[in-house]
Amino acid sequence: MYFIFGTLTTAVNIVVYYLFSNIIHMNYLFSNAVAWFLSGLFAYITNRKYVFNSSSA
Repeated sequence: MYFIFGTLTTAVNIVVYYLFSNIIHMNYLFSNAVAWFLSGLFAYITNRKYVFNSSSA
């Protein structure tokens, strides 16, 4: 499961960067920061819920 969600995290990073950089035409540094933040958030949520089965607050 960790490998699957790690791969999906990479995909989220690439898609968000592409969207912000090439479609919306934002600065590449800003696009990278947003992509990094959102992919990190995605990784945290999915790893917590699906990989480690944590249900605590």
